[in-house]
Parts: sequence; structure tokens; C-alpha cells
Amino acid sequence: MKKIFSIILCAAAVVMMTGCETKKEQSSRIMSEIREEHENSIREDSIAHEAEIEEVDEWGISLDDVERLAKQAIRRHENISDYRNDYNKAIQKTDKFLETVESGTAVEYSLEYFTNKYDEACTAGIEYIKSCVDVEFTYNMYTQYGEFTKSKKDNIRFFLTMFNSSIVQIEQSITDMNNLLSPIIQENRKLTDDEFEEVYEIYQILTDNVDIASKSY
Repeated sequence: MKKIFSIILCAAAVVMMTGCETKKEQSSRIMSEIREEHENSIREDSIAHEAEIEEVDEWGISLDDVERLAKQAIRRHENISDYRNDYNKAIQKTDKFLETVESGTAVEYSLEYFTNKYDEACTAGIEYIKSCVDVEFTYNMYTQYGEFTKSKKDNIRFFLTMFNSSIVQIEQSITDMNNLLSPIIQENRKLTDDEFEEVYEIYQILTDNVDIASKSY
């Protein structure tokens, strides 16, 4: 009985203490709670943002970009033959240049010309690869019924990222080709056999990635 009475007294004391809290103290406590909640929210947002950055670094495409890029891919795929023709025309010019140099039939040649044509071929190749991404059926299926969830976006992002990786490699090949040929152009000389092999290896990055993309869609 004494124990129960003691518990009742303690509870009453707590209630009295709470009731004795002044408006100033109450306001201060509420502001402190709001500040703590805000700080926690900032920390959570920061962690989420860092996770998203890591995700983008890994995939090359964020989930926020998936829907926009999927729609772009669908529009481009409708005109895939035009992009393929543009690429074929551009690649014929670079092919012809390399063939004449390799066969020794070119009495003289311009590396500036080849550099420009290679840039054009890469640009056409990138546009063609973008048109090869056929996600229309998958995108329509996912968006027609229910919510376009993260898992559904991830499935589409897999295809977009695969082609995006090829584009990144081709873009890097433009830089590598320019870095290789610029000093030779400044020296106003022809390619050595070893340099020609390097040119061909860089050139293969373009043709290989476009071939893979064209066989994948």
C-alpha cells in the first residue's frame, strides 16, 4: 500500500513540475526540439545526397534522368535509319583516309583533315548509338500501369547506362586522337608506323562501340 502511495506521489510531482513550466521555458523547449529536428533532417538529406552522387558515379545516369532520357531514346529510335546513314557517310571518309595511308598509295595527306573527319565520325557515331536504345516497349509497360518505381527505373537505366558507357569511351577517343596527332601536325610530318598503329587502335574504339550498339538494339 505504501509503495502504491509513493508511486502516486511521484506521478503527481511530475505533473506539478510539468504544469509549473513557464511559457518562456516551454517556448525554449519547443524551439530546441524544432532545431534538433531540423538538424537531423539536414543530416539525413546530406547522407541521401552523398548516396545519390555515388550512385550516379557508378551508373553514369541518375534515377531522375531516366524518364527524360528514355523519352529521348524513344524519339531517336524512330529515326534510327537517318542516324545510321549519317554515321556510315562519316565513317567512309575516315576509312578511306586510313586505307590510303596504310597501303602507301597516299603521296601526301593532311592529318588536320583526318582529325576533323574523325571528330565528325565520332559525333555521328554517338548520335547513332543514342538512337539504338530501344526502350519503348519497356517504358510504356512500366508507365502504363501503376507507379514508375525505383526498381522499374533501374531496369531501364541498365540499358541506358550500357550505351552511355560506349559514348563516354568514344568521347575519350576524340581527346586521345587529338593528343596523339596535334604534336605531329605541329612538326609537319607524316605518321610513323608505330603512330599509325596508335591511330588505328583509337579508331577501333569508335567502330567497335558503334558495332556493339547496333547489334544490341
